[in-house]
Amino acid sequence: GQALALDSLHLNSNFRLAEVFRLEGQADSAASYLDRLLRLKPDDLTYLELQRKLAELYYTQQNFPLALRHYLRFAESDSSRQDPPLIELIADLYEGQGEPARALEWRQRLLRAGTGADSAGSAPADRVPILDKMAELQVKAGDTKAALATLGQLVQLDSLNRYAYYSRYAQVAEKGGDQAARL
Repeated sequence: GQALALDSLHLNSNFRLAEVFRLEGQADSAASYLDRLLRLKPDDLTYLELQRKLAELYYTQQNFPLALRHYLRFAESDSSRQDPPLIELIADLYEGQGEPARALEWRQRLLRAGTGADSAGSAPADRVPILDKMAELQVKAGDTKAALATLGQLVQLDSLNRYAYYSRYAQVAEKGGDQAARL
């Protein structure tokens, strides 16, 4: 009984110290206490929520590599796996760090997660900005074939902007050396 009470106090003191350091803006100190908590109880929702708050603190301090690390840990938890704003933020952080291939993986995940429109993913109109960004990332990653396929999907989904997508399609095809697609 006493060992359990001591362990509980130890968890509580680590949690309180992590929270105090976070509120004081001392992200690195908060992270060290949070790491202890998550090693002891990796699935505890209270500690996982603190992980998200710590990621937000690193983000506001413009420490994007550490913000990404903590957002990724939080995203691995069951509670946030299909959270479109979180998925998009992680994709943006990867892109900002010059990792278009990883950003693209998270954009694809965002497309699969959707916006709650249906179980198959996003509604067609909601897919347009995601696909548009994916095409851009595919070009940055040097995957011309995938970029052309994505632009083709955009032509189908967004008829009002069809000409703009055809224009981008031709530019991507030309840069990729695909003369047949360019025509």
